[in-house]
This record gives sequence, C-alpha cells and structure tokens, in this order.
Amino acid sequence: MTGHRGGARRKAQVVAPALPLRTNSRGNPWGLGFGASWTKGLVRIGLRPKLVDEMEEDAFRPTFHGLRTTNATVIANTVARNPDLFGGIQRV
Repeated sequence: MTGHRGGARRKAQVVAPALPLRTNSRGNPWGLGFGASWTKGLVRIGLRPKLVDEMEEDAFRPTFHGLRTTNATVIANTVARNPDLFGGIQRV
C-alpha cells in the first residue's frame, strides 16, 4: 500500500499486525501527545504548577486513570441508588 498508511489500511479494511492500530490525523502512531495535553490542561485549570519543581511534596496529583475510575464509581453509585430511573446496575 502506498500513500497515507492509516487511510489506505482503513479504506482497504486491512489490519497489519506490525503497524499501530491507532493513528493520528497524519497517519502516525499515537505518541506522548496525550500526556502533554493532559499536563497543559491541569496547569490551565490550576490543578498543577507549570514546573514540576514547584509541586509540593504532598500535593494532589490527578491522573487520567484516577479521574476515569472516580467517574465510573460515581455513575455506578448513582445507577444503584436509582434503579427505576436508570435501569439497574446491570446497565453499568
């Protein structure tokens, strides 16, 4: 296949085991970009200082996984408390 690797694979509906499944808009594999975006977002909303050296020793350090887990717990608790409204815990 020639040209845009991700687009060509997608168009041909072929998945090559040696090539990444997830690519960005330029056809390159996902890299560390999410981490950089996550950090910038935390700095922007004031949950983290710009420089790592400025972080306090016992400061709250939110992680994507931690916040995702917290969100799942809140959803599960809400559904469990209101089964008639949300269809029961089996839906979670």
